[in-house]
Amino acid sequence: MKPHTRQILDFCTNRLAEMGGRRVRRGLVACRLNDQMLGAIALQHREFADGNVWIDTYPQIYWQPVQRIYCAGTGQEYSATRIPTRSRMWSLGNVGEPQLSFHPAIGPKSGLERLAAFVKRHAIPKVLELADERSIENFYLEEAPRGGHRPEMYLAIKAWQTRSVLLDKDFTLMCSVVNRPEVVDSLTEFYRRLKAAANAIGLSTANQ
Repeated sequence: MKPHTRQILDFCTNRLAEMGGRRVRRGLVACRLNDQMLGAIALQHREFADGNVWIDTYPQIYWQPVQRIYCAGTGQEYSATRIPTRSRMWSLGNVGEPQLSFHPAIGPKSGLERLAAFVKRHAIPKVLELADERSIENFYLEEAPRGGHRPEMYLAIKAWQTRSVLLDKDFTLMCSVVNRPEVVDSLTEFYRRLKAAANAIGLSTANQ
């Protein structure tokens, strides 16, 4: 990362933190929405040969109990802001405004104020929209056929909703929609790990 880009990301991150968020790291500011969820704005950049830097904003949700369950099933160490549960690019271009850009020859003040105004008016409402639990569940159900981490995340959501690792019905559903041997194998291992970790993550192993 070029020094100018690093400086701009720091400026943008600090400006968002001034609005009431907590700086987690360069490019990520978060705040607590409720006892289960963190809302966040992540920043990504594009660098150009003339030194210009474009900044895009990504409203995010971290559904922490679900992420903890997901990490137990994958064998990863849990971190509160490692993997967003939902993340969507929602930048100035989405509302028809010119791209947010910073050039070394121009001071950053006006760009930072544009960023703050956009986040307040558009990005924060998008964070709140992404935080709807039913919408998150439906998103992973609809996206599960694409594989990746989506079937596993759906099982993690169902485990949290039921407070149980007995998810045979949901597991069978996910296996049927992905319909690819390598994805089914990965999902099977995830489910095995999840059941083995039930006591550690406080989920039931008894029939309800």
